[in-house]
Amino acid sequence: GVADPDQAWILGELIRYLLHPNAGSVDFCDMGEHWVGVRDAVKHGTLRGSDKKAIEVAGKWEELISFAVLRLGRKLGADVQEVLARKERNDISIRIANIVDAMATRGLLPGAIRIPDTVGDITLNADLRAQQIVASVSVNAPEKGKSKTRINWLLRQLKSTSPDVRLDSWGMRSRSSMSDLLGAVRKNQSLLIPIDDRELVSFTVSLARPMGLKRSTGKRSFVDSVLHTLDEFYGDVVQYLREWQPAAPTLERSEVTEEESGPASPTVDDSHERAGNSIREKDPETSDSSNAQIPPNN
Repeated sequence: GVADPDQAWILGELIRYLLHPNAGSVDFCDMGEHWVGVRDAVKHGTLRGSDKKAIEVAGKWEELISFAVLRLGRKLGADVQEVLARKERNDISIRIANIVDAMATRGLLPGAIRIPDTVGDITLNADLRAQQIVASVSVNAPEKGKSKTRINWLLRQLKSTSPDVRLDSWGMRSRSSMSDLLGAVRKNQSLLIPIDDRELVSFTVSLARPMGLKRSTGKRSFVDSVLHTLDEFYGDVVQYLREWQPAAPTLERSEVTEEESGPASPTVDDSHERAGNSIREKDPETSDSSNAQIPPNN
C-alpha cells in the first residue's frame, strides 16, 4: 500500500530483516547456551542461587512467558497479560531473582497468565526435576448443594475434556486435597469428596505434559512443549469453565396471580343482584309498585 517505490523497498527490507530467524523478533526459539547445564543441575539438586548461568536461563524463561502471552493474545484477539507482583513489574531483576530461587529450591520455572473473562489465572510451571510442563487453574465450587452435586457441576463443564486431566478438590480449611484423573472421577465422584466430609470449597484442574529437553525449537524442544501445553490446556479446559452463579430468587406463583389479577371478580349471583337493583332504581313504576299498599277487599 506504499505508493513511493523507494519507501516500499525500505519497508520490504525491514520486514525481511524482522522475519529472519536470527532476528528473534517473530518467534522465541532458543533457551540459550547454558540451558542444558542449568537444567541438569536443577535435576540433580546442585544448582546454586548465585550461579550466573542460572540467571541467564531465568531471563530466557521470562522472555518465553512474555512471548507465550503475546502469541496467545494474538490467537484469541484478547488482552492477555503475564501475572506479576508489583515489585516484579517495576524491577525485572526482582522477577529474575525469584525465578532463580524457585529453580534452586523447588526445581521449578514459574509463570502465570491472565486471560480476560476466564474463570481464573493460568499457572504455567516447568518442573525441571519431573521433566514436565504443568498448566493449572483454580475454580471456586458452588456454595450450595452436597459434595457430589458440586463435583457434578464441574464435570458437566468438562464433558469433552481429555480424561487424563487431573482434578483436585479442596475442603474447608484443608491442607491437602483429594486428587484423581478426570476419567476416574467421571465413573466415581466419591473420589473427590474431602476427608471427614468437609464442605467442598474449590477445585484445581491441571494438565501435565512431557517437557522437551532441547534448547531450540523443533522435535522434543522445550520451547515448543511449553507453548503446546498452554494451547492445549486453554482449548481443552479453560475456555469451557464458568464461575458458579446462584439461581435467581423465585416469587411464589400464587402471589404473582393475585397481584396481576387485581380485585376478585364478582360471582354470578352478585351480578344478577346488582343488575336487579340497577333496574329497580331506573324503573319508577317498579319502584312505586313495590312500595304501594294493597287496597282492602270491597
